[in-house]
Amino acid sequence: MTFPVILDHLSDGVQISDLSGKILYMNQVSRDRLGIAIEDMQHVYVQTFEPLFFEGAKWLEHIEELRNTEKLVIRSKNINHRTKTEIPVEVTVRLTVFNYQEVIIAVSRDLSERLQNEKLTQQKVQLQELLMEISSTYINLAPGNFNQTLNNSLAKIGRFVGADRAYIFEYNFSENTATNTHEWCAKRISPEIDNLQQVTLDFVIDWPSKHRKGEEILINDVSKISEPTKTLLQSQGIKSCITIPLLWLNDCVGFIGFDQVNTRRSFSEQEVDLLWLFSKMIMLVKNKIHDQRRMQNLLSTTTKQYNRLSEYAFITSHNVRSSVANILGLVNLLQLEDSSSELVKHIDKSTKELDTILKHINELLNIEFSHKSLSKSSCNLYQTFERVINLNKTLIIEKGAAIELSIDNNINVGAYPAYLDSILFNIFNNALIYGLTHTNKKISISALDGNDELIIIKITDYGCGLDLEEIGSKIFGMGYQFHQLKVGQGFGLFISKRQLESMGGHIDVISEPGKGSTFIITLKRFKEEINNS
Repeated sequence: MTFPVILDHLSDGVQISDLSGKILYMNQVSRDRLGIAIEDMQHVYVQTFEPLFFEGAKWLEHIEELRNTEKLVIRSKNINHRTKTEIPVEVTVRLTVFNYQEVIIAVSRDLSERLQNEKLTQQKVQLQELLMEISSTYINLAPGNFNQTLNNSLAKIGRFVGADRAYIFEYNFSENTATNTHEWCAKRISPEIDNLQQVTLDFVIDWPSKHRKGEEILINDVSKISEPTKTLLQSQGIKSCITIPLLWLNDCVGFIGFDQVNTRRSFSEQEVDLLWLFSKMIMLVKNKIHDQRRMQNLLSTTTKQYNRLSEYAFITSHNVRSSVANILGLVNLLQLEDSSSELVKHIDKSTKELDTILKHINELLNIEFSHKSLSKSSCNLYQTFERVINLNKTLIIEKGAAIELSIDNNINVGAYPAYLDSILFNIFNNALIYGLTHTNKKISISALDGNDELIIIKITDYGCGLDLEEIGSKIFGMGYQFHQLKVGQGFGLFISKRQLESMGGHIDVISEPGKGSTFIITLKRFKEEINNS
């Protein structure tokens, strides 16, 4: 087998020229790629088909560069003389001696497939970036912003696939119509959304059935389809289009479409996959918005029902308490006549207990009704505790309690003053009643910064303590009492917890039998103080 025959079996093009650029040899691949017949080969110069050397000086510079290096690797393109087709190539060039003559050997490789793969890879990367960008806009999207965001997404997808128009239609199968709800148009493309409201499905007879089966409709040339769909699309200037069904739980609710108005075209498999992904994303977001609105409506209905029940409970409690007040008045009259009667004493005790219970219920209802209209103010903790201690002065002296108050006089919390007084009074009063023993009569009160916004208040006694493993969450429940000494009806801690929560606060307890209890109250520092600190 001769040397030229061997070269003709190579998949790469091979060209041999002299230093003037005149072709001495071309293998079959190179001749076919350049469109040069074998009999014309001897009359061809490199400068006539290689764009890099169309300027004569460039060829001389090329020769000089080859003399100073082992080889050159150049990216260029071959232009077929007959078809004018351009083929991207990578050329490896060497200057060598062959048969006692300096020659240039160029081996060219067709890059079409490699560049196409690189382009596809780049498109995939761009596609992933586009999908990430679009999907991120729907995270925590407010229902009121959905339509504008969807229009923006249509524009991005439309530009990416090179469409002239992108749109969404919703089906109404009961009325046999479809309505254009969203639309994006490229520059100099006329919008059609106003002309496409409640369009009868008779114009697109086969579209709904295909969409319901989960099939896209791809029309590369509108002029070749049947009537009446052809007339409908041509009236909008459409030359090619694709529509993708919008599916949810196997039900078709509409479709997303992309039109070509300026030129006919075919959509690639990758572009079709992108449009399918986009249609699924739209349906996920639409149903998320639907669920959000449904939950908002449910919440609104529940809130209204709750408010009505609260009003009823408030009215009922008020009316019952009025009746109890009348009974107390009658009992007082009976006591004036016969104060020694055991029956009268029993009625008096029971009625007063009932009155106290109703009073606590009214307090709870007042929390629910009033905190929404109240505004927080700056409450100085040191001054508040001084006030609470003074209110309990008689009980402190009676119990022989030693109060340790460790609070800076510049700590202010944001609270409803009446609520704060009530909470601290209740916790401190409980410590006086239940937290002192014969051997330890100390109560410690402190307040510390939890962080830049929170203040942590601690009220500690060193008395009999509580078994929290046994009591659990009941400690802040309504109507529970945990000490042998029964005072009150077990509403205090429950009310305090509700008052704290209405102010955005929190209460917890640490306790151990025989060692005492620490109630921990967390409140936010007053905002003006935060800003100034």
